[in-house]
Amino acid sequence: MIKFFRKIRYNLMEQNKTGKYLKYAIGEIILVVIGILIALQINNWNEERKSIRASRDYLSEIKKDLVTDTLNMNRVIRLVTKSLPVEIWALQNVTYKPSQADSLHSIFNQFYYAMGIEQRSYQKLQNSGTSIVGFDSISNKLTTYHTTTSGLLDAYLDGDKEEFNRYSKYTDSMMGKIEIRTQDMRVREDVALLETFTMLTNTQDQDAILISFFTSVRGRNYLKSGYERHLSLLRGFKMVKQHATTLIHDINKTLEQ
Repeated sequence: MIKFFRKIRYNLMEQNKTGKYLKYAIGEIILVVIGILIALQINNWNEERKSIRASRDYLSEIKKDLVTDTLNMNRVIRLVTKSLPVEIWALQNVTYKPSQADSLHSIFNQFYYAMGIEQRSYQKLQNSGTSIVGFDSISNKLTTYHTTTSGLLDAYLDGDKEEFNRYSKYTDSMMGKIEIRTQDMRVREDVALLETFTMLTNTQDQDAILISFFTSVRGRNYLKSGYERHLSLLRGFKMVKQHATTLIHDINKTLEQ
């Protein structure tokens, strides 16, 4: 093909057809430019396809983290939900029987939660210096989830920790009187071993001290604080679960396209 065009050029020059030669030269330049533009466009298409393929891979990884979030949220929601009826019962009564001490023990051994959003895959995407290409709607939702939603959950958790620390002074003085029972310990790797641990104190005495605490003003404030904390946490965990579930659905629809 190159030899063919070169032959035409030589023929025009030998015949002194300058005007036709210039037109031919301009046409050849235009063809070269068009060829370059087409090559660039093909290269851009290839790069875009690679970026979209990489974006789909990132979305698949991020979806796994979102599934982890929903599982974590389900677990803490179950724990918090389980504690609420016992706290409501305790707050609806002002006197307790020794047979009800087990429920009071479960309330006394409170802890604060530290269950944040899984950021591993999203941070990997951020650190790569790239972005989700071809899925703008999903990209915006992911940004909102990992910034706004994550920030709101952190606010719930920070408030929970602050409130827990503020009211833990009510129970600090009790730690020298109330011995933690093995059934209230959160270590579950070796239950058989826990059952071999012995108590230094008498069970009946422990129950009496605990009942006395929860029928005091300090004890009632501790109950109310715990109930309020858990209600707030439940809202936060349910919010995250809802957002994560919606994102998983959106990503599935996107990846199916």
